[in-house]
Amino acid sequence: MPSGSEGEEINIGQTYQDLVRAEQTASELESRLDNLDSQLEALIRASNIPPELFSMDEETLKRTLEEASSKKGKEETGQSSNSTKQDGTGGQATGTDGRQDT
Repeated sequence: MPSGSEGEEINIGQTYQDLVRAEQTASELESRLDNLDSQLEALIRASNIPPELFSMDEETLKRTLEEASSKKGKEETGQSSNSTKQDGTGGQATGTDGRQDT
């Protein structure tokens, strides 16, 4: 056989070995990605984050989170004013005998 053929056979053999290594690497990476995906899903379930948030585009997600934060802030403000009304003090200090100071 001419020396040119031997050179091609060596390159084909090396190429095959490279291909086998690449397939093994791809398989390992796919396995690791599947594992990460499972871990992320478990974290999402544990944190009670609605899955639909992950399919939103960035602007919709920002708007949704801002609306939720605003709503939560209003609820907290309403709760603190309700607790003031319930104790009857209306924010005024009381004297030692329990009467309101005026």
